Amino acid sequence: MNVAVGAAHGADRSATGEAGYAEPLAPGIAFLGVADGFGTLPPIRALELASVELRRRARAGAFQLRAAGVKAIREYVLAALASANAHLYARSGSNDDYIAGGISTAIGLLVGGLAVVAHVGDVRVFLARDGRLTRLTYDDEVTIESEGVPSASASPLGALPPVRSLLWRTLGSQARLEAGVLHLELEPEDRLLLITGGVSRGMGIDELTEELLSAESAQAAIEAIFVRLRRAEGSGAAVVALEPMLSLPMVEAKTPPFFQRPSFYVPLVIACALAALVFLGLHHDGRLAP
Repeated sequence: MNVAVGAAHGADRSATGEAGYAEPLAPGIAFLGVADGFGTLPPIRALELASVELRRRARAGAFQLRAAGVKAIREYVLAALASANAHLYARSGSNDDYIAGGISTAIGLLVGGLAVVAHVGDVRVFLARDGRLTRLTYDDEVTIESEGVPSASASPLGALPPVRSLLWRTLGSQARLEAGVLHLELEPEDRLLLITGGVSRGMGIDELTEELLSAESAQAAIEAIFVRLRRAEGSGAAVVALEPMLSLPMVEAKTPPFFQRPSFYVPLVIACALAALVFLGLHHDGRLAP
């Protein structure tokens, strides 16, 4: 798989404001993620915690040959986010009356040709297929107009009123997390794009589509996206994945030597049993003879 991670930080954003992450967990299995935080929580920590949980399952063979099934893999991904959420919530200082921090997060687990994506907040995941960029996730936010501002119809210039968004679901801001999850089967030419809110605010969908589809490699796509973002003095983080893995390596079944196979022992046991019966029969007949 061809994967690249990038980030750009504007003048008003700290270096920990938005993060991207990619890691191979096992042969044929990869973890991708982006995160954008506010308050006391570092976004990169959310991705690290989720990857630790999925890496543990990968080492235990939970994803090998997809024997667990799609439903189980979806549950593993959700469990990884839930584990990260519990850790972050316990350390953030948040409670029912106060939110100390939160992290918008999208993670992707690629198991061969299967992609499972879980997300919370306003980070976004896109799929490029057949020359089109399709958005796979939608923001967990409520958009409201600022009070005291006339509506667009009442404005003599027809200007839209200022709006602001309120995120109703983020990682680490609530004790119990219910993240969104989806899965899809990947095709050979598919390209995945995970971006934080800074990238989506700084670039239009047409610009993202152009850079993602025209790039010959994931690194080239990342570089082109962040050249545009820096020109706009924006900030953000992104992960691009090209050429997804469409098959898992089969576990090689070593053929045992012939004398270790069941087909060797079954006839041997039968032959020994028959020989024993013949021997006992002859011995019995010999004792009864005059």
